[in-house]
Amino acid sequence: MSEKKFHLPARKKKHTDKSEVARITKDAYNAAVDMFNDSQCSLSQVISKAILFASENAVYDKED
Repeated sequence: MSEKKFHLPARKKKHTDKSEVARITKDAYNAAVDMFNDSQCSLSQVISKAILFASENAVYDKED
């Protein structure tokens, strides 16, 4: 399996101890619905797992 990485500009935001709402694009939502329809997980579980996977495979472009 080939390694896939994507680049993001670095930014700062504080962590939270509660569930939060984040707006996503229509295309991202539809992709999540497709993943939901193929899984046994709730939509929030699908999106959470996708975000955690992405966070492990992202490359942050930090300004020095």
